[in-house]
Amino acid sequence: MNFTHFVPAALAMASVVLTGCSGAAEETAAPAADDVALEISNARLMLPAVSGNPGAVYFDVTNTGERNYAIRRADIVGASKSELHGSMEMNGQMMMDGVGQVLVEAGGEQSFEPGGFHVMAFDLDPSIAAGGSTEMTLTVVGGKQKTFPVEVRAAGDER
Repeated sequence: MNFTHFVPAALAMASVVLTGCSGAAEETAAPAADDVALEISNARLMLPAVSGNPGAVYFDVTNTGERNYAIRRADIVGASKSELHGSMEMNGQMMMDGVGQVLVEAGGEQSFEPGGFHVMAFDLDPSIAAGGSTEMTLTVVGGKQKTFPVEVRAAGDER
């Protein structure tokens, strides 16, 4: 194979491809953190009554944007793992299980509350104590995120 014609052609094609990619990258830059039209209020982490059990995070979320958002993940500073959960009644018994995502429609609201959607916080760091605070980051489908402070409350302190 004669490389005298191949190498210049390959270099020319690489520069065209790279030029095209650099322009596209500028137009589709990664979304900035907190670049999501969700407002969070009344966020609180309820510590477990028994040490070693998971805690639960409750909050209200309002979608102030013009598009729907599906919350697909929650991360809590000081918890080794967290999961989106939903509660439902089945055969007269309350049951809870993980959910893949929670929809917050454009202009709508969603409450994460006891007996409904909530975030379970597993293996809490001992430094998380009632009266303090931590942070939680919600990730929506598409990768945008919203980080906000969460008040830490003792078990049963649902004021």
